Amino acid sequence: MVGTKIHSARDVYTLLKPSPSNMEIGYVVYLDSFYEIASVDTVQGDEDQVLFDLQAIVSRCFALKVSKVVLAHTHPYGEMARFSDRDLAADSLSKKHLRTYGILLMDSVVMDWYSYDSVRNRARS
Repeated sequence: MVGTKIHSARDVYTLLKPSPSNMEIGYVVYLDSFYEIASVDTVQGDEDQVLFDLQAIVSRCFALKVSKVVLAHTHPYGEMARFSDRDLAADSLSKKHLRTYGILLMDSVVMDWYSYDSVRNRARS
């Protein structure tokens, strides 16, 4: 996984493709300046949400000497991979917070067992 180049949300989905679960699971994908994976952290959520600790992400970025991340999370029970209003608000907040530390949120990806959606893809539509 480390060293794999990430070009798109599809790459993230292919790499992290979730298994069936009744809990949301979050992933923080840390990317170097060549868009290669430096590390991936997993965050356990509950059946309704996963909470990313933005300060911990900032600290990890500094430790890894990276300035790009992708946040991804699953929807449990095979629910469709669609962003909720809460997901979109969290993306906006995360993007602003990380930017204050010079960290670029490259994308937010929501995944289910069969598909994915991405904030970046939505912005292009």
